[in-house]
Amino acid sequence: MTYAYLHELTYPMSRPRNDLLLFNKVSPKTMPTKKPTRKPTLCQVVLPYCKGYCDISSLHGVRYLTDPKLYYFERVIWLLLMIATTCGCLYVYEDLADLYYSQRIHTIVEDSVSAIFTKPFPAIGICPRNRINWPKLMEAHEVFLARNASDEAVQTFRRFFAIMGDFSFGDFNHLRRLYRLDLNLTLLDNVDIMDVMRYVGFTCDELFVQPCHWRRNAYNCCELFSMERTEYGFCLVFNSVVTKRGRERMLKDRYYPYHNAKTTELSGLDVVINLDETKQPPNFTRTNGIYVMVKQPEQWHSDTRFINPNTYTKIPVIPQFTSTDERTRAVRPEERRCFFHNENDHPLYKKIPGLEYRRGNCFTRCHQEYVFKLCKCNLRVFFPQDESDNITACTAKDFKCLYEYRGSFSALMCSTTQYKCILVRTNTTAL
Repeated sequence: MTYAYLHELTYPMSRPRNDLLLFNKVSPKTMPTKKPTRKPTLCQVVLPYCKGYCDISSLHGVRYLTDPKLYYFERVIWLLLMIATTCGCLYVYEDLADLYYSQRIHTIVEDSVSAIFTKPFPAIGICPRNRINWPKLMEAHEVFLARNASDEAVQTFRRFFAIMGDFSFGDFNHLRRLYRLDLNLTLLDNVDIMDVMRYVGFTCDELFVQPCHWRRNAYNCCELFSMERTEYGFCLVFNSVVTKRGRERMLKDRYYPYHNAKTTELSGLDVVINLDETKQPPNFTRTNGIYVMVKQPEQWHSDTRFINPNTYTKIPVIPQFTSTDERTRAVRPEERRCFFHNENDHPLYKKIPGLEYRRGNCFTRCHQEYVFKLCKCNLRVFFPQDESDNITACTAKDFKCLYEYRGSFSALMCSTTQYKCILVRTNTTAL
């Protein structure tokens, strides 16, 4: 070992100091050096975290991307499936977002507990499937045919109205029996179909079991119900102002149409229907139940619900009041999907004379116009006829025209009808 003292060493100034301050003659070129470490790349930092997330992720399919038990091509398939699913979700989201932001009108719920007694109780229509009292029909020819009518005319009369007993607008295939029987319907040209159907139909006393109950109070059913026309023919309707009798009653009685402030069971209308099988046509093969129609008091017709016989049925009525702001008048009716009361100059505004505009009334008026367009007459047994309507009533032979054009009467023929901007809608469910 060599010891050196710096203050005792002398060295020439021409030599580097590093060469002089050496111990054991070790050159700096031969000294061990550490290799410089590289900084990890972003992928090297992120990939372990991504793999860990994929291993424990609850998203379906993600864990298969790093599953060591799967082959490489299986992982590729799962990756492609996830990419396709993500692209589909983004496309649907973008489409819905465009639809949402393109709408200029939005619906909000202002009040979910509004008082229901401020709005009229809906009109309830009772329509038996078989609307012909057979014993009455057997005698009706004496009232509506000439005294010297031939036997052929009498048989044609009975067979035609037997077919009309369970016919409703839209059920045009039911009229094919007119061709099967090969009836000479010109013999009934002078017969008013509406008057005959009213005459041979069931009266209030024949259809109801007295008494009827409204708000738990007993009433004579004939005081609550009135006979009126619908697209199912003559029905007995409660709380309606469609007929002249109903409108006169509304003017005299400020509490009519009726209102109801209660929401408990049996707090509304309670009736018992009597379906007398002895008064059915002998060849009637259908189940003879009733159609229940829930509509607004000023509405001509609405969709029905069939109730089987010998059953106890409860129908909850859920009202919904919709009001459209006046500022939406700047938007076309086709966009806001409703009409205000004074927009009667619009071509899609179809109103029954004497009744306020409603979508149901618009449907009825549209159906009436289609019948007139195709068969050049008005089905007075189903539709109203105002004095301003310059059309003739359909006769028995015109029902063959309805059968011939049955394919033209579809659900899309009046699909452009709009709602009323301020309306009460009633939702029902049978229990």
